[in-house]
Amino acid sequence: MVNLLKRKVAQKDAFKPIKNEVVRFTSEFAQKVRDMPEFIGERRINENHVEKLAIEMEKGNFIWKNAEIALAQCSWDNTLRRVNGNHTCYARSLLEGKSPKIEVTTYRAHTEEDFRKLYSKFDRGYARGVGHVIDIMLIGTSEFQDVSKSTLTKLSQGYKSWTGVTDPDIVTNKLLYTHNHIAHKVVPYIEQILSHKSHNYLKRAPVFGAMFETFSKCDKDSRAFWDLVISGLGFTSRYDPPKMLREWLQSHCLKNSDGSRRSQVASSEDAYRACILAFNHHRTKKEVRAIKPTNTKKRPRAK
Repeated sequence: MVNLLKRKVAQKDAFKPIKNEVVRFTSEFAQKVRDMPEFIGERRINENHVEKLAIEMEKGNFIWKNAEIALAQCSWDNTLRRVNGNHTCYARSLLEGKSPKIEVTTYRAHTEEDFRKLYSKFDRGYARGVGHVIDIMLIGTSEFQDVSKSTLTKLSQGYKSWTGVTDPDIVTNKLLYTHNHIAHKVVPYIEQILSHKSHNYLKRAPVFGAMFETFSKCDKDSRAFWDLVISGLGFTSRYDPPKMLREWLQSHCLKNSDGSRRSQVASSEDAYRACILAFNHHRTKKEVRAIKPTNTKKRPRAK
């Protein structure tokens, strides 16, 4: 009961500022903020962005009153952490002879989950895009303790392809809880694919999305199917479904965002449907003469 009450309190005021002040933005203060414990999901420093900020500061084009440094007093380990302003502090360290003022807001984060949510709320329009928000909420969690950032990125892309859900908060909640058991069945295959440069044709969101679908239906048959697709070994015939899918994926590319085309072009939806078609034939032990994704409004399901 006590833990429940603490949790309700944490949810109620997790994002409520406990202190707001305007301070002299000296190089010493900037370094102090930069030396604060780094959050595992924090973006790497973009040196080009830092240089641009420093140049604008030097020219007098940087509007200091619009800048903010956000900190969080973390109750679970009594640590003050940086939430926002790392690039601004880095740029400030490149300036000499200037001591502008900057607003500093400190929040309270009762739990690590609260801190993740707080951190993800900042700069969603640019710096914290959908993919980064998802990374923030997943990297280093107990549910994905030993899973790399690159794998989690592909995992979330696959989940979005499978469900059509794009809201980062919903995606992370589903991966952490509702569909966590399926996610952990997909993770080893993503890791295996990412470890080989020759598997570029498999490094696609619809392929990972199809894995979610097949593993949601059958564990044993899914493992057998994807092992064959990835390895290219152990086919039983010329028209073995895993073989036909592997060749289809190798000969088709997804249309690039810049509109360029290579080889035969397929949409992401075509690639997803091709995977499901091949899996269903494999599971019913039927050969497939050609991979021809259906064009129906209703998406095919794994059988």
